Amino acid sequence: MTTEEQKQQPNSQLPPPHDTEEELGASMTFLEHLIELRTRMIRALIAFGIAFVVCFYYADFLTQVLVDCVPQGAQNNTMQEILAQQDSQNTATAGVTSATGAISSATDIADMTTEQENALLEKIEKLVEARMGALSLSGEVTMIAKNPVEIIITWLKVAFVAGLFLSFPFIFYQAWMFVAPGLYKRERRAVLPLVITAWICFVAGGLFCYFVIFRFILAFLAMLAAGTAANLWTISEYLNFMLRFLLAFAIVFEEPVVIFILARIGLVTREALMKFSPYAIVLMFVVAAVITPPDPISQIMCAGPLVALYFLSVLVVGFVEKKSEAESAA
Repeated sequence: MTTEEQKQQPNSQLPPPHDTEEELGASMTFLEHLIELRTRMIRALIAFGIAFVVCFYYADFLTQVLVDCVPQGAQNNTMQEILAQQDSQNTATAGVTSATGAISSATDIADMTTEQENALLEKIEKLVEARMGALSLSGEVTMIAKNPVEIIITWLKVAFVAGLFLSFPFIFYQAWMFVAPGLYKRERRAVLPLVITAWICFVAGGLFCYFVIFRFILAFLAMLAAGTAANLWTISEYLNFMLRFLLAFAIVFEEPVVIFILARIGLVTREALMKFSPYAIVLMFVVAAVITPPDPISQIMCAGPLVALYFLSVLVVGFVEKKSEAESAA
């Protein structure tokens, strides 16, 4: 065997080159990345636009669902109840006029009979009760609108947030597909379970805020004014407050998904998360104290799920690490 043949033989025994195109997505230039980003953003905006239109059609119903969190009171009056209240007010006013007319012939209040005095006082009492019934000092809340377009603006805000919840899976999918070319093939296959999990977490955060947090926070805030002032909340300010909370909790509940992605790309480890856990717990209770009323029950109800999500994320990272070790061993 010649020297040249000996040099060529080891090369012939080398394994075939690694098929990076099979594992990694095709490489793209900077301009192609910008075009891809524009395409994904347009698709996400179209999906959000469709969801916004659908939600705006049901904006009245969605607004009523959100207002149902308010402590029971005058805000739940139907149109029939409002008209009945107006009839009651008119009847009371007519009663006062009738009672006043019945004593108009009296030249002095001292000349009024006891029956006339009692009748007049009773009619005035009913009038005051009818006029001020909505302004109860018992902790009930009355929702008001300060200008004619406030309801329409409120519907737009509600439709915007509801459209975001409805279109979130498609938006998240477009974001994931934008980074997919830089991922391995096995990672790209995880897109569907990841999108479904992210949407479930997003919706779960909003539902937890609506059914648990707001029921206690609003009741507490309403009762602070009980016996001191009437609770007259503008519907726009109330829904701004509520929608911010809904979005905040929906984003916070994405914590396991975010940490899962960070673990897959090697930025966080289970050991590091466990070492940081004492500081994370304190930080979560501080955040809960800031965004909830100053009572321990509300703080625990808010911080508890955050702590649970953090340790759920630790378990997720441990699962990812074990899976990565198994793939490496294979």
